[in-house]
Amino acid sequence: MIDPKDFGASRPKLDPDVVKGDVGIFTIQDVGTPTVNRDGKDVRAMVLTFREFPDNAYWPNPTGIKALVEVLGPDETKWIGKRVPLEKAKTTNPQSHERVTVLWVAGPKEWDGYLKKARR
Repeated sequence: MIDPKDFGASRPKLDPDVVKGDVGIFTIQDVGTPTVNRDGKDVRAMVLTFREFPDNAYWPNPTGIKALVEVLGPDETKWIGKRVPLEKAKTTNPQSHERVTVLWVAGPKEWDGYLKKARR
């Protein structure tokens, strides 16, 4: 018998429920760039592990990756130890068409404000 939970990422994804409020600040522990199959094509993806939740994976979307590169630079090996604001957002699941809460990398213009607020 096939259990869909046995397939996909090798560890649970980071759940929006871990964020108290609208924004969480997380410290990058590891950055992976595995190859995944999307629509019959092998493409590179990105998976982040955060120090606060080392057993969970966070898979940023292309917009999130663009924000990470804009703020942290293109060398992902230098991202280790950097803090990243993740915002809760509502979106529509493309498969179920239900509204769901997700975590997105904050836009580059919001980073400084979120990080300063978190230091208080």
